[in-house]
Amino acid sequence: MRCTEIQEQLSTYDYGGLTGWSRWRIGRHLARCPDCVRELAALRRTAEMLATAPERAAPDNLWERVWEGMETEKARRRQELKAKPRIVGWRWAPAGAAVVAVSLVAFGLFWFFAPAPPTTDVFDNPTPYVRYHHLLSQQEVLADAAGLDVLAVTAHQGSGSWEQGG
Repeated sequence: MRCTEIQEQLSTYDYGGLTGWSRWRIGRHLARCPDCVRELAALRRTAEMLATAPERAAPDNLWERVWEGMETEKARRRQELKAKPRIVGWRWAPAGAAVVAVSLVAFGLFWFFAPAPPTTDVFDNPTPYVRYHHLLSQQEVLADAAGLDVLAVTAHQGSGSWEQGG
């Protein structure tokens, strides 16, 4: 064991509060360590001094005085806090405002310079769309779009208005 571990247990060792194994280890350590022996001697002298110290009765109103002092200190701290109000959230307000401003500018620039969505409808020229679904239905017979080709081709042949190509 290290000296720090031994010194933590010296008072318990001196009063006989340890098990046999711990007492044996500490005794063995004390046989070889003069620093821990000096620490034990200091503990014993302190215990002797405390035993010979005269007992004095506490004043009758000791608890009331302690309680009053605690209440006075609590009231003083409350007054200090009221005197200088702290608003924790306002400390970060400039940084938050800057983040919001940069976000709004970025969103505005994106909105202004974003490309316009295409105005053409799929049904303006459905031939590529129908061909894609026709290929899909041939490769994956159980696909969700299977059978769409039959409807689209039938509609295409029936109206005669769609162009070839794509």
